[in-house]
Amino acid sequence: MAFEETPTVVDQLNYSPNYFQTFQEAVAMGHLEPARNNLFEIVMSVPIVLQPAAVAYPAQAWLDSDANGRNIRKNISLFATSVTVPSRNVATTEVHVHGMNRSYASGQSPTDLDITFLVTKDNQHRAFFEQWMHNCASDADNTVGFYDQYVTELQIVKWESGSNTWLNKIMGEGSDRTEYKFRMNQATAVYKCYGVFPKNIGTITLNNEARSLLELNIQFQMERYRFDTVNIDGLKTTAQPKNVTASTVPTGGEFSKYGV
Repeated sequence: MAFEETPTVVDQLNYSPNYFQTFQEAVAMGHLEPARNNLFEIVMSVPIVLQPAAVAYPAQAWLDSDANGRNIRKNISLFATSVTVPSRNVATTEVHVHGMNRSYASGQSPTDLDITFLVTKDNQHRAFFEQWMHNCASDADNTVGFYDQYVTELQIVKWESGSNTWLNKIMGEGSDRTEYKFRMNQATAVYKCYGVFPKNIGTITLNNEARSLLELNIQFQMERYRFDTVNIDGLKTTAQPKNVTASTVPTGGEFSKYGV
């Protein structure tokens, strides 16, 4: 009985492992183009302990003027300069009966999540994480908060350019009426982190040397994360183009913009 290989993407190309044009043709298919590291979004909900309507002591909550964290959630994504996505480790246990040792999988343990922010002049990121951490474990009265109230969920959304979705925009009127088409970016992957809370605020160095931008590093503890790809077909050059207008573009907070 002859062995039948499972068809793959390279079956659509004139494949040769030592032929550079094969690589060029694969990249030109769109979804196999190398990803960039500078297009991402952070979506985070404010934990219960910082929501004014949900805490027993309103003084411990985040700013009442922020509408339950609407501005800080937006600015966390806007001013994040870098994100270190956690790695996934399989914990092993070793057993020895006779001969060579054998290791077997015994669990998983992700590494910490690191996010670096630009420091704004009003220091709102520092103030937010300081207050969050004090609600986790206070150094004033040596008390700790309830776990379910100070943890939250956080999503890291990876975006890519070159999608098959176009934004149609009409400008001007009458004889000056012109229609423009803009190629939109597209979310292609989501890392969703559970049980997230900040455990370390990094140091900040001030000096009298040449000025530069201040950055703040926050290290987060987390239970686990899940990874999934979304709407990969929208990156293929063979996919049917989609046209949208300003009124039909998904708004922030709608998961439909991720293509699912």
